[in-house]
Formats: sequence, C-alpha cells, structure tokens
Amino acid sequence: MRGVDRRTGSKIARIGTMLVLAGAFAACATMPPEHAMQRGLDDLAKRDYERALDRFETAARAPGAEADSLFFQGASLNRLGRYDVAFERLTRAEKRGVAHPDLGFETGWSLIGLRRWDDAATRLEQYEREHPGRAKTSELLGRAYLGTRAYDRAEVKFREAMQRDTTLRPASLFYLALIEGARSNPAAARVHLETLRKEAPHSPFARLLPP
Repeated sequence: MRGVDRRTGSKIARIGTMLVLAGAFAACATMPPEHAMQRGLDDLAKRDYERALDRFETAARAPGAEADSLFFQGASLNRLGRYDVAFERLTRAEKRGVAHPDLGFETGWSLIGLRRWDDAATRLEQYEREHPGRAKTSELLGRAYLGTRAYDRAEVKFREAMQRDTTLRPASLFYLALIEGARSNPAAARVHLETLRKEAPHSPFARLLPP
C-alpha cells in the first residue's frame, strides 16, 4: 500500500511540474508584444541574454517595433557569442532605419566576432569619435588592431580600456600578453600573464592559461 502511495505521489508531483512549466510557456507565448520589449530590456540589464533574446523576438510582432527589436536581438546575440546571427539582425535593423546610438558599437562587436578586423575598426573608430570614452570600445578596438597586427595601436587601446574600466583588466592583460608574444618578447608577455593570474585567477582568461 505504501508503494502505491509513493508511486501515486510521484506521479502527482510530475503532473504538477508539467502544469507549472506549461503555465510558464503559456505566459511567454501570450505576453503582449509591447510589454515584451520592456521585459527584454530588463533582462538585458540583468545579463539574462537568452531570455532577453526571447523577449525581443516576441516584441518584433508589435506594430512598428520590428526594427528596434532587431537591434536589441543583435545586442543580445553579441553577448551570447552568436556573432553571425547578431550581424545579420543588426544589418537588417540598419536597413530599416534604426537610429540607435549604439548601432555602430554593436555592429563593430559582431564584426570582431566574425574576424573582419578592418570593417570592425572602421565602425568602432566612428563610434568612438561620436561617443568617446567608453571602455568597451577601447577593448574592442584593441582586438581589431591586434587582428590586423597593428600592435602599437592595439597596446594603446588595451591600456586605455584598463584605465577606463578596471573590470576589463583580465581581458586587456591577456591581449597585451599576446601582443608581446607577437613581438617576440616572452619576458614581457610573462609579466602580463602572471599579473592576470594573480589579479583574476577565476576569470575566463586566466582559465585559458596552463597550470
């Protein structure tokens, strides 16, 4: 009898879980598109990029909202590392006349991911002229210049990124080490890597280093 009760209880629990999940999916599916845009912006601010992407795709169904939602889909996709799709969405947004001030920044970011270094540098340099002082722009420009082997320009940008935002130190130190390696200066490269390991041992960049 007890075995029957346990099986019945387990079955009821599974059914309850399925109902909860079904309710959550239904809520997402029935969310008005005009509400989805604001929810997506909230999720983007919280760095919940997958959920933000879902919200922005829902928001695209609202009258007149497709172009703006394409931009925010691209921004979310950049942060998820899906650069090919991000570039496609951002290009469509631009063709539809989106005038968001960060369009050049996000497009440049996606071009970095696609290893289109010269195109990325062009977009990001223009963005920096129009919106100077953003630390992430400096880091991305450093990566673009590193990709074109303009090592001196890349070094300037990575150092600038660290000065503007200390949270970019792990990435910048890692790329500075790559620059010194490319310059055949292993001693200087080691200094950057040891600093990275000491300052941010749990960062994604430190985890790339050998033990």
